[in-house]
Amino acid sequence: MASVYRRSILETAALPPELGPCLDRWMGYLASQGGMGAYYIPERLTYYRVHAASYTASTKQSLQQTIERQQGHIYYSKRLLNDPAYKAFYGSLRRACSINFLVLANAYRAYNRQAEARAHYIQSLQWHPNLKSLAGLLLCSLPLPNRQKDGAVQQPHGSRGS
Repeated sequence: MASVYRRSILETAALPPELGPCLDRWMGYLASQGGMGAYYIPERLTYYRVHAASYTASTKQSLQQTIERQQGHIYYSKRLLNDPAYKAFYGSLRRACSINFLVLANAYRAYNRQAEARAHYIQSLQWHPNLKSLAGLLLCSLPLPNRQKDGAVQQPHGSRGS
């Protein structure tokens, strides 16, 4: 999927750096704010290639890519929450923020960054209470297994392997 924009939108666009890779959504938002609207057209209008450095090409995102993407989504959702024109979507936007904090927390937990994961699970629960964030928060309170350089789990001192 690709997005095509009128030059007039691009020339007046203020692109906050907090957006990260969420420019397509932001451009649609700016178009709607300017009374121009955004439309979905299912036919292919352009051809594009997916280059190796694009988010679309990466099947397994690095922690940094996940952070940038989720922070961009969070920034975007919060901006819409502050816009009175989107008041009818308040509940959906709060759930979207919660999901983005959950994905971010899961990424931190996968990289054994428990304190950051815990903080994001809490934020997810504050935006919209859900069982996945609660379970993640509980998992963060468990001690991490000791890992050797090869990734194998070490047995604690005094315990016997089976």
